[in-house]
Parts: sequence; structure tokens; C-alpha cells
Amino acid sequence: MTDPSASPAPPAPPAPPAPAPVRTPAATLLESVTRFAAIAGSLVALGQTTSSWIDGIYSARAEREKTEREVRLADITERSKLAENYLQLILAKDTPVDGRAILYSALGQIEGHPLQQWARQRYELYLQNQAQLEQAYSAQTEAARHAQESGGRVVALTADIETLNVEIKQNIDNPDKLRELQARRIDLSGKLARESAALSVAQLRIDEVKAVIGRAVTVDATAAVPLKTRADAIGNLSTKVDAAMLKSLFPESAAANIDGGAEFLQAALEEFRISDPRMVAAIIATIAVETPKFEAYEEPVSQGARYEGRRDLGNDTAGDGVKYRGRGYVGITGRANYRLVSEQLGLGSRLVDSPDDARSPEVAARALVWWFYKRQDRLATIADDREFATAARRLVAGGTRDLDRFLAVYGKALDKLAAGSR
Repeated sequence: MTDPSASPAPPAPPAPPAPAPVRTPAATLLESVTRFAAIAGSLVALGQTTSSWIDGIYSARAEREKTEREVRLADITERSKLAENYLQLILAKDTPVDGRAILYSALGQIEGHPLQQWARQRYELYLQNQAQLEQAYSAQTEAARHAQESGGRVVALTADIETLNVEIKQNIDNPDKLRELQARRIDLSGKLARESAALSVAQLRIDEVKAVIGRAVTVDATAAVPLKTRADAIGNLSTKVDAAMLKSLFPESAAANIDGGAEFLQAALEEFRISDPRMVAAIIATIAVETPKFEAYEEPVSQGARYEGRRDLGNDTAGDGVKYRGRGYVGITGRANYRLVSEQLGLGSRLVDSPDDARSPEVAARALVWWFYKRQDRLATIADDREFATAARRLVAGGTRDLDRFLAVYGKALDKLAAGSR
């Protein structure tokens, strides 16, 4: 047993450290190579994992883009087929006009299609023309109303004139009554001339608008609907032939006759639908040369004798030569011509029974314009204005008599008629 009072034994000294291993250069190099290899292996393994992940991302993206391309291609293909079907229906002859307009609208809704803008423009044009078509229907209705009203007045005036014709024959031996009846007939004839002009233009407008509407409704939904027709051109042209215009072409001595006759010339131009300014100029120049005072002339009795017995003029009764001598702005000569003009103007036998009426301004104007109207086809093919005028003068005079005067007035009249059209 140990004695507790005894001193403790001193601690044992620590063991000396083990000597450090000796590291040779070869060992150090080997350790570095081993560590690099381990790190490289880890990197390779990590790289393989990362590469697989990146490949997966790119593969998924490529697949998605491929799908999107296929969807877009399918959409384009579908829209192209749809557009092709629309276009085939648009071009089909049996597609109704309104149906074609609907197809324009549908084709215009296909976004991105090359024909989209074209179809939209066609549909917009259709809408514009539909609005114009409504105006055309209104114009047709208005023209029909005017035609009905003018037609009724023409019938009434014609009947009144026929009654006067009978009364004039019955009062041939009563000078005072005869003058009264003849004055009334001249007045009614002036009204008839104006109403005949209004009726002619109204009927022309109806026919033209009807043709335009028919095309727009049955042929082409986008066909323009011109609201300015030949009837309008005729009205605009005749309006220019007013008293002021005529006075600028005639001497001052013609002023009073122009004031009394200008309206009848205007009406005759409308009645016979003269729309060529050259024809109007030729008519005015004819009056200026044949009767410079704008007064329907009458050949002297002494000259009428030369027509006596002229069967080619229908003068088969004694006295016909003098009775049916030249009268008017362009001389009506011979019984046959008086009968023809009277019938063509709707006057019955009036000019045969009362040849002096050929000097009435309304009859003279209508007879002159009708004469040119019947010959307009011969002149229409002449393009040059001077050649046109020369040909017109030859038709009236049978040659080139007073051609220089005729050309001078013709040129001035043509300039005035064209001035407001430029």
C-alpha cells in the first residue's frame, strides 16, 4: 500500500517526435499527378453531365421550333387553299355580284396573304360603288318623273296644235282669225320644242343609267357607276349656247333675233342629243353664213319660180315652186322636203299646209339641228377639226361657198364651247 504522505513521482518526459519521412522529388511529382488526375476525372464527369444537359436543351428547342414551323406551314397552307377557293369563286362567271363582294371581304381578312390588300381595295371599291349605285337609282327615278311629266305635256301640246291646224284650215278666208290662230300655234310650238327637248334628254338619261345599273348589278360589283352621262354632257353643251355667246359671234344687228331664238336652238340641240362640240359649232356657223342676222330667211318669190315643176322636190302641182321655196336657217325647199321635215319634227302636215311656219324660230332651229343630226354619222369619223368643218360646209352648200367665213365663225364657236371644259 502506498503511503499517501510520500512525495509524487515526477512525470515521464514526452516521447520524442517521430522523424518526418523523407520526400523525394519523384514522390512529390507522383502525388501531384495523382491529384490532377482525380480533378480531371471529376471535371470530365461533370463535363459529360453538363453536355448531356445542354444537348437536351437544344434538342427540346429544335423540336419546339420544328413544331412551330409545321404549325405555321399548315396554317399558311390552309390559308392559301382557302384564298385559292375564294379567288376561284370570285373569277367564276356564275358567282352573283353581291356574292363576289362578300368573297372580296373574306379574302381581305386572310392576314399576310399576297392578295389581301387587293381584295380589301376591291371590297372598298364595291362599297363606294354601292353608294353611287344608290345615287344612280335616284337619278333614274327623277329622270322617269321628268319624262312622264314632259311626255304628258308633249302629248297635250301636240293635240292642241293639231286642233289649231284644223281651225286654221277652217278660217283660211278670215285673215284676222287666221293671224290669231297662227300666233297661238307658234306659241304652243315653242312650248312643244322645249318639252320635246326635256323629254328627249330625260329618256336618254333613263336608258344610260339603266345600262350602268344593269352592269353594276349583274356583271361586276366593283364596276364604276358614272353619274355623269351623255345626257349631262348634252345639257352642259347646250347651256353654253346662250344669247351672250351667240351675240359674240354675230353682228349687233342680230341681237334682237338672238334674244328671241337662242332658247329654241338650245332646246333643239337637246332634243336631237347633239353632244359633239364640233357639230354645235358647225350649226352655229351655218346660221352665221346663211342668215347673218340670226333670222330664218325666205327666198324671194322671184326665185321660187325656178323650182316650179321640179318633181324631184315633190313639186307636182302648179304654184308649188313659189309656195315651197326656201325657208329657214338652212332652206327647206320643195313640197316633198316640207312634208318630210314636218313629219320628222312631229308637226304632221303643218309645214305643208302652212309653209310660212318654217320661218318660226322654234321650227327653224329644230329643222336645222335635225338636218345635221341626220348627217352626223358622215362627220363623226373625221378627226381633224378643220376637215370636219369643211365637210359640214360642203354638206350644206354643196361646195365651198363662203367657206372662209364659215371656218372663222366655226373656230370661234368651238373655242367658246371648249373654254368651260378645260
